[in-house]
Amino acid sequence: MERIKIVIGTKVWDDVQRLERALSEIPEMQIVAGPTTASGVFADATEMEADIVLLSPTLPGFRPELVSELLHYDERPIACIGLLPPLESRTDELLALGMKGHVSLPLDDAQLRRLLELIPNAVTQARAERASSSYVALDTPTLYTLAEAGWRRMVIALWGTGGGVGKTSLAINLAAALGVIGQRTTLLMDLDMTRGAVAPRLGLSPKENIYGLINTLLLDYLRTRNASCPPQTLQTKVQLWNTRLASKLHCLSGIASMEVAGRAEFRDDPHRTQALTRAIIDTARKLYDFVIIDLGPDINNDVHFAALDAADLVLTVVRPDVADMHSTGQTVPRLKQTFGEGIGKFELVINQWSTETGLKLKDVISTIGMKKFAQVPYDPQFTYSNNHQMPFVLEKPNPTSDAIVSMAVRFYPPLANTWVSRGGQIEGEAAAFKPPERRKEPGLWQQVQSVFVGK
Repeated sequence: MERIKIVIGTKVWDDVQRLERALSEIPEMQIVAGPTTASGVFADATEMEADIVLLSPTLPGFRPELVSELLHYDERPIACIGLLPPLESRTDELLALGMKGHVSLPLDDAQLRRLLELIPNAVTQARAERASSSYVALDTPTLYTLAEAGWRRMVIALWGTGGGVGKTSLAINLAAALGVIGQRTTLLMDLDMTRGAVAPRLGLSPKENIYGLINTLLLDYLRTRNASCPPQTLQTKVQLWNTRLASKLHCLSGIASMEVAGRAEFRDDPHRTQALTRAIIDTARKLYDFVIIDLGPDINNDVHFAALDAADLVLTVVRPDVADMHSTGQTVPRLKQTFGEGIGKFELVINQWSTETGLKLKDVISTIGMKKFAQVPYDPQFTYSNNHQMPFVLEKPNPTSDAIVSMAVRFYPPLANTWVSRGGQIEGEAAAFKPPERRKEPGLWQQVQSVFVGK
């Protein structure tokens, strides 16, 4: 079996000794270097053909970009796991740049066990990402952008007053843009209490679903009267979509049929149902970068209401159809009454847009009375994509997928570079995103090269 070659980059002698003792007992792992400067880490990791670096940000000369420079090294990916001091302020930045996990220093037995579990997983993940057809080598400006673009975790609900307006299709494709193309951990939750359409459209098992999750949580609730959703419980009901791709898209399937929504677990106690739904979303928010929720039209349904209330943004989907427009417009006063100032988080997505409908965009917006977030052009191939269980945005870029990915770019700006490199275009407000200028000082690779040539 090929041994995992490890570089340990830290100056803390006690931690180095503990690591050396622990790793010496694992024949599948081999320490190949122990540099004490950031430039030494890069030189040793690349020269010694390391698979992984255990990296401390306290090393002299450390820059966060070193994580991505190693991960995107031309010859092979070199994964990084952080050896982080208490209260390290750059953890999120390092994770955004591609760090595959971290442990806290000083190393105790629990942290050491966690580190030994992380090492093979991190190497496997980095190799899978590089082998994926969706992999795009990132240039230096993009690497800086990953940490500096100002994105944040979000819960985004897709909702609309009518059936067949395309909520589920948009939810699936938005989640795929973030979780597959953007490589952010993303959970797609099917909370539509009229039907569970996500599972069949993505080829997922319907057995693990929201109904089973509610039933599991209900046992503890009846005992404690406290609504909570332990992370491990949520993860037992979640499925990773398409293990053949470098996918970070996870899914929670919806109800198997409409009659399930009328069962006692959902209907007997509205307060309980809302509390459990909020608990599920709160846990998902902590576990994933993005949570995308597909909702049914009835805001009086307790699951729908709780999700609308918990979401950071509600994308209200409407077609350019007079009936849809008026139905959505008539709901706005109720939304204002219910959500008060929170009505501002409801924004309009005009789906299946075409000038051939005979409607003007400004008339659609004024009739409904909501701020426009985006418009998605009509494409007859959208249905074909749904029927073949492959998100439309993963096919060849076209105006419809451009519009959906442009929506996702507004949540995660670094996605713009990846999409353009695949031949797509960014439009609307997302087109204003510009990567930061390349920094003028030499990067680490240039510094290392100058040392090697004796400059």
